[in-house]
Amino acid sequence: MTDVEREEEERRYDESASDKTRVFDSKVLEHSLRVLESKPAVHVSSGDSVADVIQRMRQDRNGCALVVDGGRLVGIFTERDILLQVVCGGVDPDGTHVSEVMTSDPESLTAEDNVGALLNKMAVSGFRHVPIVDAAGRPQAVISMREAMEYLADFFPEEALNLPPRSFENRPPRNQYGG
Repeated sequence: MTDVEREEEERRYDESASDKTRVFDSKVLEHSLRVLESKPAVHVSSGDSVADVIQRMRQDRNGCALVVDGGRLVGIFTERDILLQVVCGGVDPDGTHVSEVMTSDPESLTAEDNVGALLNKMAVSGFRHVPIVDAAGRPQAVISMREAMEYLADFFPEEALNLPPRSFENRPPRNQYGG
C-alpha cells in the first residue's frame, strides 16, 4: 500500500468514525429512558425474608431488589437499606420480612420519561436506583446510577477513558466489593 493509499484509507476511517460521534447537548436529556441499557431487576415479594432477598441480590449481582405484590411495585430494598436498617439496626435477616425494612411506595419513572428526569431524581433526591414501571405500576426495569453514568460517558469516550494516571500508591488494593 502506498503512502497516498494509506492516507486516503485513514481519511475514510476518520470520516466514518466522525459520522458515529455522539454529540452531547440538551437534546440528550430529552431522550427517552429506553435508550439506557439496564440489567434485569431482582423481583421479590414483601413476605420474603431479608436473608433470602440479600442472597438473590448477591447472586444476581444487583444493588437493589424491587418488592412486587400482585404484579405492582410496592417497595424497593437497596444496599443502603442493608447497611442502615439491617446491619446498623440490629435486624435479624432470617426472621424479618423485607416489607419491614424496604422503602415503601418508591418514586419511579416510566420508560417514556426522559434522561433529564432520571438524572434529576438521582441528583436531587439522592437515589442510586430508580424503578421503571408501566402505566399500571408494574415494574419493567431498574436503572442504576452506574448505568446512567455509562450512558453519559459514551458521549465523552476519550475524555472518560483516557484520564491521566494518578498515584494510587497509598491506597489499599480494591476488589469487586470495595470502594
